[in-house]
Amino acid sequence: MVSVGTSGDELDVEILGSDPYHWQTNMYAPPKAGAEPEYGVWSTIEDVRNVENVHRYFIDFDEDRIQWGVDGTIMRTLTKESTKRGGKYTYPSHEMRLQIALWDGSGAPGTSKWAGGPVDWTTTPYDVKAVVRSVVLECA
Repeated sequence: MVSVGTSGDELDVEILGSDPYHWQTNMYAPPKAGAEPEYGVWSTIEDVRNVENVHRYFIDFDEDRIQWGVDGTIMRTLTKESTKRGGKYTYPSHEMRLQIALWDGSGAPGTSKWAGGPVDWTTTPYDVKAVVRSVVLECA
């Protein structure tokens, strides 16, 4: 996930423990003053191939388009032009930070339901982990 707090732009690759056969892509850009947030409007669900293998997920983002992919194959492209509604773009335009997390989604009820929670930590394995072998960030 690439984000700036709760009010910043966000580009996501999300893998939910409750669904190991799919991964999700998402783009969120906070609304302008007076507009309603567009949570989930720009998200998709993609298949995971060879669940047992390690994968290389990527986001390639520039001023005109965002591409999400896995193992060198582009799975989704979202263009800036396609985010135009009512004469305004809903497209990332602010500074971002890189954030990698193992997050259980047990917070807000709507978020928890989406993430397959809330997590019942009394019945889960004691050792919960994610393995990140490397991260590459390139800025042009």
